[in-house]
Amino acid sequence: MAVKGSAGNLVLSIDDFISSNIRDDGKRDDGLTTPDDIERFDNIRYGTHPRHLLDVYRPKYNSKTLPVIVSIHGGGWVYGNKELMQFYCMSLAQRGFVVINFSYRIAPEHKHPAPFEDANEVFKWVLAHADQYGMDINNIFGVGDSCGANTLGLYACMCNDSEFAKRMGILPPNGLKLRALGLNSGLFYMARGEVDVLMDNLASAYFPEGGTDVEYQDICLKNHVDGSFPPCFIMTALGDFLLPQSKPFYELLTSLGVDAELHVYGKEGNELRHVFHVDMKLPESKISNDDECLFFLRRMERANKMAQYDRMQAGLIYDTTDPEIMKMQQVYQVKLWEFNQLGPADGNKKRQYMKEVFAECGDKCYIELPFHASWGGHHVHFGSGIYANFNLTIVDDGNVYVGDRVLFGPNVVIATSNHPLNAKLRRQEMQYVRDVHIGENVWIGAGAIILPGVTIGKNTVIGAGSIVTRDIPEQVLAVGNPCRVIRKIDEHDDEFYRADDKIDWENINELNMLYKRGIFE
Repeated sequence: MAVKGSAGNLVLSIDDFISSNIRDDGKRDDGLTTPDDIERFDNIRYGTHPRHLLDVYRPKYNSKTLPVIVSIHGGGWVYGNKELMQFYCMSLAQRGFVVINFSYRIAPEHKHPAPFEDANEVFKWVLAHADQYGMDINNIFGVGDSCGANTLGLYACMCNDSEFAKRMGILPPNGLKLRALGLNSGLFYMARGEVDVLMDNLASAYFPEGGTDVEYQDICLKNHVDGSFPPCFIMTALGDFLLPQSKPFYELLTSLGVDAELHVYGKEGNELRHVFHVDMKLPESKISNDDECLFFLRRMERANKMAQYDRMQAGLIYDTTDPEIMKMQQVYQVKLWEFNQLGPADGNKKRQYMKEVFAECGDKCYIELPFHASWGGHHVHFGSGIYANFNLTIVDDGNVYVGDRVLFGPNVVIATSNHPLNAKLRRQEMQYVRDVHIGENVWIGAGAIILPGVTIGKNTVIGAGSIVTRDIPEQVLAVGNPCRVIRKIDEHDDEFYRADDKIDWENINELNMLYKRGIFE
């Protein structure tokens, strides 16, 4: 299949590609003017080459510090400049962003990695001029279309992979964090013959050695992404010749745990073309760009709201009075109050609560009410077959991991939160958390207290009233304050269940059958 120009017409050579795009882009922008509500700063130099120019667009009547979008245009590495993207970029600025629209050096005069070098200089410029143009450097986003999406995605990889960046000759600036990306009609997979002959011709003009296997692999985005890749909005259309690359790339990102969304626009009879979103005359461009900017704003909101929560989960000192933490916590405390109102016959509702609210909950778990937890159990990870007697209290600001078939006696307390010794920090209501781990087949006796950071090994018994201040190994009996190992649980305990009271295995048929099957070890 031949590459299509911006209007969807087939083109077969680089010259045809350039002339087709010049014609189509001119028609696309004909009659458009700068919106009245946009303030623009044009032709700012960010480097020494004549193409090293950028524009800054921002809402005219908003003097606040605003999040930033840096746009990297497409054009098959051989075509394009900021003038062709100005109306699209100003439309993004109208949505509440400062937008950076820049030209970069193009092939065949300038080879790989020139676009990355130029993009790197632009991001340096953003950090250096943030105060002058009211840019929030804690919320920097990037958008790229076609090969610009490829450049942006690879640059994001370089920001997290110093070896890859070094090999490309790129040194991303300190302090740069890309909050999220918009990769639009993107080129994600590169290999000779992957798209068509024209794409190979474009690549040959771009690569210093004409397109060796190594050169292709260097700019094949799938080879470089990992779980540190920024949140990603992937936009394409039914008539986009790069549509077949978008879904596999989205599936790759999600398999790596990356926060990603795939949006395919168009419908039968109006499939929409490659990079349709830059055509301000299309109603679909407004919809798609609204969706993408909303994705950005939600990630920004999430990051700002979750800052203290993230510190909590990372085990750092955090502010317990943070309004958003308190708001989130209250949601689970309300659910917990409702849970504690359930009656003895409400077993299904109890199980539903644990499945929905707990971080994890296996089958056949049961809690006698009342149950107390700072986050309602939201940070509790239950295995299967767990039984908790009355008044189990879990201070689950941190995570509590409980293995299969654990028994809790009445009034057991598990704490994950701790306070600094420094009185000044305590007055500021600061604290930190350490996760607790309890292995499978553990029995925690009545009134035991387990302190933050403790690990209890499998098959162990903690005596009633014990205060567990340090790790306890597996297969032992441990009691006291502080809790200490008394002895191993051994063959004697296979014969006697208490002191000299023998286990009458012959009369415990069901248990004996389970034992013989190896269910109990």
